[in-house]
Amino acid sequence: MNKKEIYKTIYEETLNRYQTRFLELGVSPKTLGWGKVSDQQIRFQAMADNYDFEGKTVMDVGCGFADFYAFLKSKGITCNYIGVDIIPEFLACAKNKFPEAEFIEANFMLESRELPKADIVLTNGTLNFKQTFISNMEYTEDFMKLACANAEEAVIMDFLSTNLTKEYPKETQVFYHDPLDVLTMALRYTNDVKLIHDYPAIPQKEFICILSLQRD
Repeated sequence: MNKKEIYKTIYEETLNRYQTRFLELGVSPKTLGWGKVSDQQIRFQAMADNYDFEGKTVMDVGCGFADFYAFLKSKGITCNYIGVDIIPEFLACAKNKFPEAEFIEANFMLESRELPKADIVLTNGTLNFKQTFISNMEYTEDFMKLACANAEEAVIMDFLSTNLTKEYPKETQVFYHDPLDVLTMALRYTNDVKLIHDYPAIPQKEFICILSLQRD
């Protein structure tokens, strides 16, 4: 399969997986593959502690129910939020909750050029699922390249770390990124990279990579 066919196949599988979860679990972090709300808060706080979102246009790829936007609002952080997802049920819930924000149904890997530019392009969890038709590192680099093209200021991504939490069993359906590999990849796009690996495991160890882009 060529890249376009691969990403169409991933789209179809992802759509089926999350629509099934939504029917079973409804509006819940577990529908999105996260453990609980408090886990999300730890991740979101780590992002907010390491980047200033105030007054920025933020594109959240794989936005789900716009939980990150809800977090920003709860902290008094105002931004122009654009949520992008492929699951229409998720977007309908997010639109109903946040009518002031913008939500777009789109496959970022195939339709990023049709999407608006943003100061910050970020993603939470979309790069963690273990791929079958493409290597995960190639998938991650494709996403990073597209995100850098759409972002005016920064790209922010989170990953499950190969530095596993001893108390939590390794899962076969997810992919664990090596922080050094992600750092090496990010440095191809900018010399200004921050890697955050010091926030609590939730329950698996994660890290965040922030690429601050250098525009002329």
